[in-house]
Amino acid sequence: MKSLMGNLNKFVLAKRISLLSIIMVLNACAVLPGAKPVMGIEQAVDVYAIDKSPLPTVILLPGCGGGQDVESAAIMQRKAHWLNDHGFNAVIFDFTKMMGVKNACLGQIKKETLGSSAVDAFRYVAAQPYVDRDHIILLGWSMGASMALAIAQTLEPEDEPNIAAVAAYYPGCFSGLQLSSHPTLLLIGMADNVVDPNQCLELIGRSSKKNVTYKTYAGAHHGFDAVEFDPPRSTRFFWKKYTSAYDASAAADAEKSLLEFLQAHSSTASTNRQRIKQ
Repeated sequence: MKSLMGNLNKFVLAKRISLLSIIMVLNACAVLPGAKPVMGIEQAVDVYAIDKSPLPTVILLPGCGGGQDVESAAIMQRKAHWLNDHGFNAVIFDFTKMMGVKNACLGQIKKETLGSSAVDAFRYVAAQPYVDRDHIILLGWSMGASMALAIAQTLEPEDEPNIAAVAAYYPGCFSGLQLSSHPTLLLIGMADNVVDPNQCLELIGRSSKKNVTYKTYAGAHHGFDAVEFDPPRSTRFFWKKYTSAYDASAAADAEKSLLEFLQAHSSTASTNRQRIKQ
């Protein structure tokens, strides 16, 4: 595997100045000594399995607050049920729960621990009997989106287990991140002032990979898919304003694009949905 830690280190250094970037995008994870796991991975994953037989499975990676954050937890649970409705098993990896902290980006977890725990969670999920190992997809939000892209970057084509695809809602496209050879979907709000959407467009422009799909949403902020951010929420840090805001139009289109992407890279999902309804 390539070095996930090196990429996370570059991410940590990218936006040290920004308060909400610290909260939302892994920027301060190298500041403090870091916590140690307080429980095993099996206790930190919430499994939404439709069936005991192997099915296409999506691993959900939340933002900095993990399952300890009300908005993040609501997004994850809602999306897990949505995935079940469309024939996918879903597994939420709550790294904050595993580490016994409230936020993964306030320096409480070392970047090495955070990165390795995400890879370990992926391997743990891949070994479960309800998982179709040929159709594992990573899906992340904010910091979790960056983590999903970074994990995909470490996986060589010959690695086992591996992923079928990776999808990312408003990731931080930090310097050092490269798009992998896996099919990739990026969903980007162009009014995002928590992470810089233009960095993602630059990353796409630099990439030679042909399997990258991206959607941009004019006027959409960070958290545009979360109804919990209606009305919008803003925080100021010195002269800069950071906003999370729901955008119904962007959310609907992104979800439609996500479903098409998931189905394209897990061909059995539509059949599973029909079988489940019977």
